[in-house]
Amino acid sequence: KAGRVLAADVREKYLDEVTRGVSADSLKVVVDAGNGMSGMLLADVFKRIGGEVVPLYWDLDGTFPTRCSLKQQASLLVS
Repeated sequence: KAGRVLAADVREKYLDEVTRGVSADSLKVVVDAGNGMSGMLLADVFKRIGGEVVPLYWDLDGTFPTRCSLKQQASLLVS
């Protein structure tokens, strides 16, 4: 039996879930998104929870220019 594809915008529901009961009103936080997917939601998260945020690398970039490769990271663990 074939399945089906359903397009759904879950952004608002996701933001509701991750911000429910959370407040950062008295905090200043530095958030490094590493040019990954979380960068596209973080501004909306902090609009909801308050506080002062210092964004680092929130622009989406699949080449991850601010990170070393997994191979490089693994070599850093070897003493």
